[in-house]
Amino acid sequence: MAETTETENAYYKGANFEKLFAEFMKSDLGWDGYAIRSQQKGKSNSKGAQIDIVGKRKDDRGKRLYNVGLIFTIIGIGLIFIAVILNEGGYEEMGEYSVWIGGTFALGGMFTLWYSKRFYEENAWVECKNRKGKATYEQVQKCIYEYRDYQASGDKEYKFTAWYFVSASGFVENALKLALDNDFECYEYKDNKFEKATYWK
Repeated sequence: MAETTETENAYYKGANFEKLFAEFMKSDLGWDGYAIRSQQKGKSNSKGAQIDIVGKRKDDRGKRLYNVGLIFTIIGIGLIFIAVILNEGGYEEMGEYSVWIGGTFALGGMFTLWYSKRFYEENAWVECKNRKGKATYEQVQKCIYEYRDYQASGDKEYKFTAWYFVSASGFVENALKLALDNDFECYEYKDNKFEKATYWK
């Protein structure tokens, strides 16, 4: 019974820490949303690995397309509104013309909004450790292996462009170096805030 309680406490402790960093990603790192504890398949492991956090946001092209789509949609709705006024004022022909143009703009804008979200999102792979001891070389090595195994699976659901390793208690020196050498951004939790960990002081 005591062992079960300890396991549950560790689970909730880890989940709370993940939620804390996920919110930090939105407030400070420019990510739009996240999913916690996402299961992703690997080439050598059919069950795959559990990713603590998957972040998402539009890439640069997606942001541009989103802005264009939003402008077109607003113009389209505006033209339809003008068409209603023209029809009520007895200018049916001009109103009909405005409806066609406005509808085209609105539909094009909505399609562009959908397209920007569907094809131009980028993602972050995040590993979190909320333990008393520092993150070890083996833990970082395991995370890197799981990511490479996911890559080898050929799965196209996510487009990972950023990688984070987060430790509540810091990193063993060789673990930090391994993570940084493999393009992971590393964060520690100090004085109730996340701080970027660097190898060279």
